[in-house]
Amino acid sequence: MSRNIRNTLKRYLLSLLVLICANIYSQKESTYWYFGDGAGLDFSSGSPVAITNSQMFASEGCATISDCNGDLLFYSNGVDIWNRNHQAMQNGSGLLGDVSSAQGVVIVPKPNENNIYYIFTIDDKAGDNGLRYSKIDMSLNSGNGAVVLSEKNILLDDQTTERLAVVGHANGQDFWVIAHDWNSSHFQSYLINSSGVNTPIVSAIGASYGGHPDNAIGCIKVSPNGSRLAISKISPDEERFVQVFDFDSNTGLLSNSVFINGVFYGDGLSGTYGLEFSPDSNLLYVSDIKTEEGLSRVHQFNISLDSPLEIINSDVILYTGNGVLGSLQMALNGKIYISQLNSSNLHSIENPNVIGEESNFIYDSVSLNGAQSYYGLPQFIFNDMSFQIDDVQETCSGESIDFSIATSEIIDSILWDFGDGNTSNSENPSHTYTDAGSYVVNVTINYGVYCKSKSKIVTVTGIPNLDTLPNYEVCDDESGDGFETFDLTAYFEQIIDVESEQFVFTYHSSYNDAVNHINTLDQFYTNSIPNEEFVYIRIESAINSSCFQIAPVLLVVNPLYQLDDGSQISIDFEITDWSSNNNSIMVIVNGEGDFEYSIDGYNYQDSPFFYGLEPNVYLVYVKDVDDCRISKKEVFLLHYPKVFTPNGDGVNDFWQIKYGYEELNITIFIYDRYGKLIKQIAPNSNGWDGTFNGMELPVSDYWFVVKRPNNHIEYTGHFTLKR
Repeated sequence: MSRNIRNTLKRYLLSLLVLICANIYSQKESTYWYFGDGAGLDFSSGSPVAITNSQMFASEGCATISDCNGDLLFYSNGVDIWNRNHQAMQNGSGLLGDVSSAQGVVIVPKPNENNIYYIFTIDDKAGDNGLRYSKIDMSLNSGNGAVVLSEKNILLDDQTTERLAVVGHANGQDFWVIAHDWNSSHFQSYLINSSGVNTPIVSAIGASYGGHPDNAIGCIKVSPNGSRLAISKISPDEERFVQVFDFDSNTGLLSNSVFINGVFYGDGLSGTYGLEFSPDSNLLYVSDIKTEEGLSRVHQFNISLDSPLEIINSDVILYTGNGVLGSLQMALNGKIYISQLNSSNLHSIENPNVIGEESNFIYDSVSLNGAQSYYGLPQFIFNDMSFQIDDVQETCSGESIDFSIATSEIIDSILWDFGDGNTSNSENPSHTYTDAGSYVVNVTINYGVYCKSKSKIVTVTGIPNLDTLPNYEVCDDESGDGFETFDLTAYFEQIIDVESEQFVFTYHSSYNDAVNHINTLDQFYTNSIPNEEFVYIRIESAINSSCFQIAPVLLVVNPLYQLDDGSQISIDFEITDWSSNNNSIMVIVNGEGDFEYSIDGYNYQDSPFFYGLEPNVYLVYVKDVDDCRISKKEVFLLHYPKVFTPNGDGVNDFWQIKYGYEELNITIFIYDRYGKLIKQIAPNSNGWDGTFNGMELPVSDYWFVVKRPNNHIEYTGHFTLKR
């Protein structure tokens, strides 16, 4: 096989993935992350790159926001705010949150006012500063923004847990900020619209949080589709669990509580902390920590299942080990990242839509370039419903893909970035990817005062080029009829050495059968036309059968030609015989070639050793697999009876070397126990009848000598005469 062909096909098939119509993952407002002790990441390239210009320390809750073009605006730890230049924002100090509140700060843009943002803060451990908000006007301080003093630290709730989340309203313009009361089962959903911050919508549902101040610790997350909400429970002395609810993004109400419990750490301050949904909203990931022992686990639950018991039983533990893991946060590239206390790296879940271990948890996947993470990661709004990127049609590399968005707004301008260096200003562009791979497709729209962006992951299938495949050649057997059996699977695996789960391959007797995927050939196929026949191989994506390639393969049966004259190869043997069933043959070949060996002419092997043989005459074949040279030679494995009974009953009346008649040049001598020569017999005679000069010899042991001139060996042994 051509090594170049094999390597080319291998590179293609390693990226054999169908184009995935992925859900909307995020928007450019989440391009920059600032968290921990001076830690930062830049996702503008799609992959996280560590940056070290942060001025912030936040052991837990933190928030960052960029504009729709991905340019940094500001970031905060709930106490201080830093602007895009990493300077203290005007009036941005003295917020009444806390750097150790689990989700102590979120940032929300004010609808219909492009320069106004609200920053919400929560005190830690149900402290008296409670839930508050402050207003930021980005038009102030030369466009670097400032907190509006008349709307700074406005109290909303005097005592809450540390949980705080934000989600887009169903109308695509407004937002909900969700918190949980202390000493209560009440969720508070605050509507943020063009009027500002409204009085909360209260949902009295699920567990009550109160008691020990540590029971205030934990997180809330809303699914990307805005329909589910999860809340975690860590505690020093109570049951640890996760609750999942249905969330109505139109009314702000929660319903249908589901408890996930009985599978998390207990004892001491332990239980569930960080939460994140998969991009498709079907899976929930949970960090489960045992703070006093410094242990953590990462769980995956399938929340699309029907019953609480099924959800609990779907638990897959992706990681168990040392270190206290904290927040989980989805990024613009669709992956989920996980913080760890006092670590200079983040961990990741690479394929969060995939059930089970194939979701691919990677420990220490992102370096922070010397900075430190703690518990917290910044929160973002991942379910802005103002517009959507429509699903794209399934296709393969080299085929055109149509893109479009769904929105009721009148678009002033639009920019598509296809992630491969190409862009478009069309509302409904078409684009063709020339190379296989995953691409972050981003679209930015401007309408009225709004500038918004959305992203989608598009993964393009790479189908191998099968224009030139080598012939599949085998050697004919001695029949010379031109028909042989071909192992079609072995042929394909010789060309492409990759995991078979990525693709499906079949063989067909005609091109049309291959196109229609019918009448597949068996793995072991005997050609129907002597000597040469074309079959057609079809390779397709294991996920999308519409992505396939077809190519002809010529099956060739090459005739054998004999080399009995010894001019190119010669055969010799080392044999071990004289046993009834445990003899052996070692074939010795003199000559160059890649040889196979057989003792029946049909079943060949790579090894020149044959074991466990009975006495017999063997025709040993040696075949050069590269050019169908073949040579053969007889081998005789001898044996003798240990006992014979010359009593005239017609059974075992003569003693003779078994199969000696096949080796006529051997000589056989028989002696009595005193060394007297009794008889010399020929190998093709009946043998010795137990007499000497016509007289019957007595019962006794007798000796023999066999001289083999073929291999210059003299063999001796003894046997018993019985009457």
